[in-house]
Amino acid sequence: ELFILFPHPNPFLINCSFNVSNSNFEGTFSYTVNDLLNLIQLAKVYVIFRALVVCSRYFSAQAQRVCGLLSVPSNTIFIIKSLMKTAPIELCLTTLVGSIQVFAYAILICERPLAQIHPDHFLTSFQMCIWYVFVTMTTVGYGDVVVRTDFGRAVSFFICFWGNFIISLLVVTITNFLTMGSLQHKAYCQLQRHDWNEKYQNVSLEIISVCFHMRKVMRKGGPLPIHYAIKLNQLITEFKWIRRQNQIRRLQDVPFEEEVHIRFHKLQEEVKVAQSSLQKLEKGSTKLVQDMEKMCGVLEREKEQMKVK
Repeated sequence: ELFILFPHPNPFLINCSFNVSNSNFEGTFSYTVNDLLNLIQLAKVYVIFRALVVCSRYFSAQAQRVCGLLSVPSNTIFIIKSLMKTAPIELCLTTLVGSIQVFAYAILICERPLAQIHPDHFLTSFQMCIWYVFVTMTTVGYGDVVVRTDFGRAVSFFICFWGNFIISLLVVTITNFLTMGSLQHKAYCQLQRHDWNEKYQNVSLEIISVCFHMRKVMRKGGPLPIHYAIKLNQLITEFKWIRRQNQIRRLQDVPFEEEVHIRFHKLQEEVKVAQSSLQKLEKGSTKLVQDMEKMCGVLEREKEQMKVK
């Protein structure tokens, strides 16, 4: 961290510069040493990040004591994971916005000297650099604005990898945010079951109404209209489909944890039944042994009586 904090622009290096050739525009332009020092000192963002991590509640003395009791290393990785559990969306969006600004400034440092030989170069303003970094980090890549220098390509290399990491993390965070909990899933299943029951009742009422009209026409002795039979057939088909879908949905609405819980309770009941039957068997066996002992005693007494006689 001391090595990261050491480099910074110096006033006595303003006039120190070096020339760089560019094959795209067939010319040379110059960088100052302070430009490179500005580019290197962007690594101080890591120190700011470390300071924010240290100031979090997961780096407090209580957190250190709890982690020590549980033999968990209370390092930066643990703090980042804890922050991702506490406020994942806020952390991802803050990291994305901050990364765009830092990388845009790095691109501006690398591409601005190119205006010496090509005044129409796009990446000479901070707004265009933000647009370029945003398009690159989100893996869109329109190609309307591109870097032309070697230093800019080196920075873009890191932008691509960092953008893929941030966007993947944001997608996973949003996916976890939109995933329903157990109670939310139960509420959703109850609402869906209520809707299917209403459809079930409505179709049943329509079938009863059509059958009533058909019976009324048959009592009058007139010919039965064909549209009644067609409508009844359609309603019966819809009724069967709704009933089948309702049964399938009831099976699918049971979460895996709840299904395991139900099966575990059933297994407990079976174990209790087996234990009670085993106790009954033990009682029966002890009673049988007692009866056998009584029979043996009776037989011995009869033998002694026969001997006496």
